[in-house]
Amino acid sequence: MTHEAVRAIHANAVTVETNADGSFKAYDKDHKEITLDADAIASKASDLAATAAILDKIIALENEVTPRRTREAILGTDSDWLKNKEAEIATERGKL
Repeated sequence: MTHEAVRAIHANAVTVETNADGSFKAYDKDHKEITLDADAIASKASDLAATAAILDKIIALENEVTPRRTREAILGTDSDWLKNKEAEIATERGKL
């Protein structure tokens, strides 16, 4: 996520390198080093990780909606399972 965070904060970064000590360097198209704001990058990486976690949960919830569950909802035999699952998905999407 850190490379993505660097690129999100520094749009002119075309190359991001990870040093042996775990620090990063970024370069523009002319291979000039870009001064990085470590705190901003850490914050953005955290935001990206949180977004990825929410998207993973949405995918997991959507995968629970199988053809059988959809058929039961159409027939009215699912006791509002599908409606409740869609509400869960909407709640997660609202967090984005």
